[in-house]
Amino acid sequence: MAKAPKIYTVKVTTIRARGEDRVNEVKGTLEELVDYFGYTLEIGHSYNSKINLHPKTIRGFLSAIQKSSDIKYGCTYTRQYFELV
Repeated sequence: MAKAPKIYTVKVTTIRARGEDRVNEVKGTLEELVDYFGYTLEIGHSYNSKINLHPKTIRGFLSAIQKSSDIKYGCTYTRQYFELV
């Protein structure tokens, strides 16, 4: 019998200089999360080739998405923070 893939919940907190902070939760398997945040991972990887586009673990994913988001919002007043719920 095949093992069911684990479902993760990632809390995304977006902090802006003006306006309200926004908190979203995204649920899915590791593969679904990588697909959902694929554009941000691509941006990070294009500037830093050490950022993994296809992480194998949830910890690796969280590290890659945080680094990619920091690059994406580098010179703006918007910041995103990711954490596993």
